[in-house]
Amino acid sequence: MQPADRIPDEGLDTLVRSAQIDLLYRRGALLYIASIVNAALFTSAAWRRIEHGRLLGWVATAVLVAFARVALRHAFFSRLRSPAEALHWARAFVVGSGLNGAVWGASALLFSLPDIGLQMLLLLIICGMAAGAILLGPRPRSRGCARRDR
Repeated sequence: MQPADRIPDEGLDTLVRSAQIDLLYRRGALLYIASIVNAALFTSAAWRRIEHGRLLGWVATAVLVAFARVALRHAFFSRLRSPAEALHWARAFVVGSGLNGAVWGASALLFSLPDIGLQMLLLLIICGMAAGAILLGPRPRSRGCARRDR
């Protein structure tokens, strides 16, 4: 590699970080759809056992957060971004993920589930979504994927 072809270390870090954030948004679409489907599944299963106003408020919030994340993803891909903007987009992604987690976590506090079947359904949905987020979500930073010639 010629010295003129080398990317400075801080430039390479910025490019790698930008690519990682791009991957976050690319993989996220399936997670947003799963959140809406799972909220609808839980709502239909709990409809006869939980007060409707509370259940509708929760499912509306879950769908609103999912659509906000879809809109954020659309905004991310609808314009050119400089690699230096990666941190801004990463923070927005984390806020969306945190809100989604808060909505699902609040379900345990909002609903006193009357039977073990509903409790197990909610537990399985939340565990499944967490597993999906781990599989489809970002990978830990790996030093082995980019080689730096020194």
